[in-house]
Amino acid sequence: MENKKYYEELTILKGIAIILVVLGHSFSFTGFNILDNNILNRYIHDSIYSFHMPLFFMIAGFLTNNYKENLNKKFYVSKIKRLLIPYIFINIVDAIPRHLFNSLVNNKSNSIERIIFYSGAATWFVYTLFLLFLIFPIIEKYIIKKDKYYLFGLGLFLLNIFEIGSNIKIFTVDRLIYMSFYFYIGYLLKNYYEKISDSIKKSNVIYIIIIILFALYGNFYNKFILTKMVFPFLGIISFWYISLKIKNTKNSIYNFLTFCGENSLSFYLLEVFCGTVYRVVLIKIIPIEYNFLLVSSFFSLKLISLVIGIRYIVCKNKYFSFLLGAKYKK
Repeated sequence: MENKKYYEELTILKGIAIILVVLGHSFSFTGFNILDNNILNRYIHDSIYSFHMPLFFMIAGFLTNNYKENLNKKFYVSKIKRLLIPYIFINIVDAIPRHLFNSLVNNKSNSIERIIFYSGAATWFVYTLFLLFLIFPIIEKYIIKKDKYYLFGLGLFLLNIFEIGSNIKIFTVDRLIYMSFYFYIGYLLKNYYEKISDSIKKSNVIYIIIIILFALYGNFYNKFILTKMVFPFLGIISFWYISLKIKNTKNSIYNFLTFCGENSLSFYLLEVFCGTVYRVVLIKIIPIEYNFLLVSSFFSLKLISLVIGIRYIVCKNKYFSFLLGAKYKK
């Protein structure tokens, strides 16, 4: 795990992505459908869901190729510390309120069986990414580095096109197959990244066109399996381009998104707790008919609470930062 290069734009990109996760989850209210009768809500929700999680896996794949050597003890220990321990901790903590206040949450239970075999109540991303990190170094050594990289990529694409394994929920096999495709694309992208970055400096037109296409068609991604595979790249490229531009500003937006990106795992793990509290309160204050106000208030309260809690509590405590995957700062 030597010779790592730090990419500021990827940290910014993770910051943007985790904010979109918080926003995307703000459309979820148990017992109420606030999407089908509101065009704007549906557009924002579907546009976000078209790419935000593939983006995280693509970044993870890119950074995996940023290491000199992955198949060693140090690599696996780092993933246990970074992903497995926070996953176990948050699911144990999460199980308590789910049993005590099960009428107030979207998912009612979080049993030991579910935590081990089915990714817990709301932590499938961490679970799936950890499994991917377990198996990918082996694939890298015995398949990719044996000049079979193109066959592996084609195999992943075909598995998804024909929806093989899409109904297998145990060990999140369905998501593992889908997200592996973007992880692998990110892995391959690393080898050509400098050339692509340089192309942006020479011409912005193509990236602006992609952003426009995403704005127009991003919410149609789930119409067909092929669009579900291809359309995420519209959103990924759009926000990657934006992150490169923000990287050069070094202003307050840069600082905020960098903080969110460095602590994106903590945001993801703690968002469900903020969501449970504010969802119950807001639904009693704001009528469901004012659903845009409801969503915007829900999102704002969650984001502000997460930023304050993570910055001034989690990041300041070495135990909380370790258990929740935050960047510890004295």
